[in-house]
Amino acid sequence: MYDELKKRLEGMAYSVNTPFEKDGDIDYKGLERLLNYCIDQGANSIVLTYGDSVYSLLTDREVGELTKKTVEIVNRRVPVVAADRQWWTGEEIKFAEYCKEIGADLLMVLPPDWAASCTESTMTDHYIEVSKHMPVMVVTNVFVKRGMTFGLNVMRHLKEKAPGVIAVKDDFTGDFGRRLGLLSKDTWTFMMGGTKEKFMESLDYGCNAYFSTFLPINPAIARDFYRYIQSNDHQKAIEIIAKYEIPFFDTIMKFKGGFDAGMRAAIHLNDDLMPCYRRAPYANPTEEEILSLKHTLKDLNIL
Repeated sequence: MYDELKKRLEGMAYSVNTPFEKDGDIDYKGLERLLNYCIDQGANSIVLTYGDSVYSLLTDREVGELTKKTVEIVNRRVPVVAADRQWWTGEEIKFAEYCKEIGADLLMVLPPDWAASCTESTMTDHYIEVSKHMPVMVVTNVFVKRGMTFGLNVMRHLKEKAPGVIAVKDDFTGDFGRRLGLLSKDTWTFMMGGTKEKFMESLDYGCNAYFSTFLPINPAIARDFYRYIQSNDHQKAIEIIAKYEIPFFDTIMKFKGGFDAGMRAAIHLNDDLMPCYRRAPYANPTEEEILSLKHTLKDLNIL
């Protein structure tokens, strides 16, 4: 039923970095510029996430507005994955219905699980009920604190009972990710969050989509990596990881405001593609950090 959509999700995904103006308003003109750029440079899908899209700084109303605006900008050129803010099942269903109405293709569902309050059964039911209203992507971040056995059991239940769950984004990785890849075969699009390094770990186990760090920074690097993956030249792909990705993340992880501050600074340095402001209390990159990053990225031939 969803084979065409699952196929369209394969390849490079852009995980949306919600841009802000200096006063904290969402920069929708900047969002349009950013999304158009990434699609023009080869993004196979546009993915809103609780993390990169900083839903921790948004209200529920703003999440709805951001989702609608993203769908409008993308205009069916590639699939759009919406994301939630960890709502209870009834509210999640309402949001799923809203996302379907405005034209999003999938909803990434991140269930609430405060103090390990979900059982395997209740968490499975949460996904099942939401997937009756629109296609669902599972994000495995919710399983990290619960452990591999809990997470894989939920995924097994979903494979048996939830045809509307059609994709999974993996943040757990490692042993879990490899087992998830085997479980995903012929069932879900398996998207890796995070780095190309983690994607390569699960590639031979069925991972067929990934977040592309360099699409909004240096799309030539992003396209080269994807081309090597498509041609099964894994050694060349690993060389890109060694030459560009590892030193890039080593650099941005040192930002006082964390890697997201560094990522936004890097995107900003690509011809001012987006401002690097965030809302308080999150720290913005300093002018000194941005200048230092500029020199480093030039030395690495990323800029």
